[in-house]
Amino acid sequence: MYAIAVLAILILYVWVCFGIGWFVYRKGEKLKFVNRWLLVSAVVVAYNYPLANYVLPPIFAMDRYCETAGLHLYKSPEQWKQENLAEITTITDDKETVRTKPINGTIYEVHKLNSRIARDSIKTPTESKYVHRYLEILVDLQRNEILVEKIDFDLHVPQLYGKSSCFERTGRSNSTEQGRKYLHYQKAYKNINTTTKD
Repeated sequence: MYAIAVLAILILYVWVCFGIGWFVYRKGEKLKFVNRWLLVSAVVVAYNYPLANYVLPPIFAMDRYCETAGLHLYKSPEQWKQENLAEITTITDDKETVRTKPINGTIYEVHKLNSRIARDSIKTPTESKYVHRYLEILVDLQRNEILVEKIDFDLHVPQLYGKSSCFERTGRSNSTEQGRKYLHYQKAYKNINTTTKD
């Protein structure tokens, strides 16, 4: 759907460029200062400006960055429970969110899922002005131990290019499945004091 919208906009833009060029050509023909090659050059430049600056860079950047996106499970909820059986009953629903002000474009956020587990989110800019890197980790606050890590990238332009997240993009079924697993782990750790299955 989004790809069709992009194609339709580009086709419309071609017609607009040629329409303007043809108008200038007809007017310039009488004044003898416009020739066919100048018209073609003007249309090509006008067409390639949005194509080279707004359409292709986000697509190429996301394809490159998404290769490094992924989910890393260091300790499953079930394994964590086995190691902390004596302490599970002491976990309470202590929910709190702390968000820092941007520092050099980086935003750090801590969201406590309960009194023992927190989700840390770090949003940082990349070399591409269109893409931001999102790192999310589930952390055992008492042991300062990373349990799950998710690395994703987000496209900050009008969504004519498909889903903005690597974990949601069409054709990346593996990433989509990993995204579902991450949400599953997050929910399991959030309810770790009541969850009995991974």
